[in-house]
Amino acid sequence: MARGRKATNIRDEAGLLAEQMGYHWIANPHADLAFDFIMFRPAAIAVVKLKKIRNAILGDLDAAKKFPDEIAALRTLPFPPHVLRELWIRTQDDRCWRRFYIFSDMTGEIGHNTAEKYRNRHVDEHYFDNAPYRIEIPFRRKQQAPTALEPSSGEKLVPDQDTKKDTKK
Repeated sequence: MARGRKATNIRDEAGLLAEQMGYHWIANPHADLAFDFIMFRPAAIAVVKLKKIRNAILGDLDAAKKFPDEIAALRTLPFPPHVLRELWIRTQDDRCWRRFYIFSDMTGEIGHNTAEKYRNRHVDEHYFDNAPYRIEIPFRRKQQAPTALEPSSGEKLVPDQDTKKDTKK
């Protein structure tokens, strides 16, 4: 008897994350190129390599030292320099993604990207939990236009009182 969730395909899961960030994605049609999919939106295009690992990575990670083969493969891809190269690491323990930009001479972990609505909970986790800018911004509500029965000056209409009626009994 199997317990827990049914295993998911890492590409489908990563594609869902890309779609949540506003990207369209296409799986790699060339098996000889070392990437899993291309994702694009009007402002950016990126080639993504996926890697699933068993144990969680605590603290800062130097991806170039931990995953040298994947980094070297991404750097040698035949794409123009303006095409971003990303390595996405998926851990089984805490079920989260860690994204890394791969440049020609350095790598960098993505902490947060507001345009993509992405936040890595491992980068400055304590800062984000106690962020000073969590405030509610009050917005003015639009005032309703006056109806035909209400004057535009803001005075309320008072119904005419019938002086002929005697209310004494």
